[in-house]
Amino acid sequence: LDVLCKRGKEYLTRRMSDPELKMDTGSKLEELLGHAWQLAELKEYGLVQEQAELIQLEFFSNISEGRKEYVDSGVWLNMQTGKLHETFNYRPFKSAKYIKEEDSFFSVLQVPELYIYPGELNTRIRWESYTIREMSAADIQIIKSHANNCFPEVLKMVKNQIKNPLAGKFPIVLFKFSRIGKVGGEFVVEDAKGHRIVLSDNPAKLEPAGTALLELISAEKLYEHSLLVRFHANIDANKLCAQPLTIITDNELIRLAF
Repeated sequence: LDVLCKRGKEYLTRRMSDPELKMDTGSKLEELLGHAWQLAELKEYGLVQEQAELIQLEFFSNISEGRKEYVDSGVWLNMQTGKLHETFNYRPFKSAKYIKEEDSFFSVLQVPELYIYPGELNTRIRWESYTIREMSAADIQIIKSHANNCFPEVLKMVKNQIKNPLAGKFPIVLFKFSRIGKVGGEFVVEDAKGHRIVLSDNPAKLEPAGTALLELISAEKLYEHSLLVRFHANIDANKLCAQPLTIITDNELIRLAF
C-alpha cells in the first residue's frame, strides 16, 4: 500500500500537470488506481493482437465473499507468443442470474482481435468475437514447445515478480519436467539437471486443491512432460512452492482439480 500510494501520487501529479500525458501501459498501476480499461482504450494504445489462437489450460469458478460476487477465471496459452494469460468474469451475487457463467473450454479459440491488459507475467485478456476448432495432437506439441526447460530461470523470473510490490504474488508458469515424485513425504518436481521445486496447494485457494491427485496419475505421465503451475511463497516453511494445475503429455491435458 505504501508503494502504491507513493507511485500513485507521483503519477497522478504528473497527469494533473500534463493532461495530454499518455496512460501507463507498462504496469497495472492504472488498474490499481481504479481505472477500468475499455477495449477502445486498449486498442488505441496498441494493446491488441490480431488473429490470435488460444488454448485454455485451467479453469476455476470461485466465490469472493469480500467482493460479494462469483469469479470465473481461466488460464490461456497464446499459441503465437507462448505467453500465459488470464481471463476474469465477475458476477455480483445480486445480478448473477443476468450474467452468463463461464465454463471450461477444450477446443482452440480463434480470436480476430485479442485485447491485452497492461501487466506483468500473466496479463489479463478479453475478446468480443471468436470461432473455434478442435484441438489436435499438433496443438499439444505447440503447447509443450512453449514450456520453459530451465528451473533456475523460472525461479528467477517468479521471484522478480513476487518482489515487485505492484505485481501479482501468484504467477503462473509452464515448464518442462524430468520427473515428479515424493521426497520426505511431499511432492517435488525435478528438471533434467536435478533442480527441484516443491509442489503444494496454495493456501489462498485460488484454484481447487489438486496436488494430492498426483497420487492417482499413472507413473509414465509423471516423466518427461510439461506442467502448468501457480507459484506461491510458503511463509511458514520459508519456501517458494508451486501448485500443479495441469499436466501436458504428448496427447492430452490432465487438469488437476477436485
